[in-house]
Order: sequence, then structure tokens, then C-alpha cells
Amino acid sequence: MNDFAIKNACHKIEPAEWAEVVSSYERRPVAAPAAPFRDIEFNIEFPFPVSADDTLLLGAYSVGRTIDQWFHDGPPPRDGRIAARLAVPDPDAAEEYWLWVELIRPGKSMTCGWSMEERFDLPAPPHATQWRLELLPDRIPTGDGGSRRTRISPL
Repeated sequence: MNDFAIKNACHKIEPAEWAEVVSSYERRPVAAPAAPFRDIEFNIEFPFPVSADDTLLLGAYSVGRTIDQWFHDGPPPRDGRIAARLAVPDPDAAEEYWLWVELIRPGKSMTCGWSMEERFDLPAPPHATQWRLELLPDRIPTGDGGSRRTRISPL
């Protein structure tokens, strides 16, 4: 599948609007959270080839808590592996996050997003420390009657 076929996630940006659109993305430094935290690794699978010129923004937000953090702001890793140190209120409890994934693609004049609707449930320890994060081209149904554009599974 090519990146132009992904209508749900990607948007072609006109050259005259490119600078304004790209500057509207919130950019924050990637910083390790204060303890307590849990270390995991995401293996990201894109639905199309990415470039070293692309910028991947990846973060997590926890509803009703003060957890709102970036854990990647830079080129997509060639091997798809991204380490994440996630803040947790209790290191021995399960935690629910909403992932924020954006891809800025200057070579294609395009932005792609899988954001704030992509739930990630981190189980209580012991738990998997590596997770496959598939960024899907289309929505898939969820068990609660909704839909999502990612599939997250332990490795």
C-alpha cells in the first residue's frame, strides 16, 4: 500500500501551507520522567516506507493523571525500535495510556497521525517489555464497538 492510499491517517499539504502546518505541531523535549516509571520498548511498523528525513513524534497521555510525556522526537529508527520510559503512579499496577503518534514527511509534503485515540494498556508486572505497535492504514473495529488505527501486542 502506498502512503497516498492512507486517507484516514495522512494528509497532503500544499507547499504554500507547509511551514504553517509544520510549525503548528507541538514539539517538546524528550525527557525521562521522575520515578516511578516503567521501561518498555515499542517496535513500530509503519504501513509504508519511511525516510530518515521524516520526523516521528511519539508520546503518551494518561487520562485523569498528570502523565503527559514525549518519548521520541526525531527520525523514525531504521529498525523500528523505540525505548520508552513511561511515568506511572504505581510501579506495581496496570496503567492505561493514550498514544500520540505523528509523522511529518517533508519529502512527501505530507503529515500522518495516529493520535489520542490509540489506547495502550500496560499490565501490572510482570509484563512484556517489548510491544509491537502497528500503525494501520485503515480503522479496525474494537471489542467495545469503537475502532482504532493501531494494533498493539506484546512480543
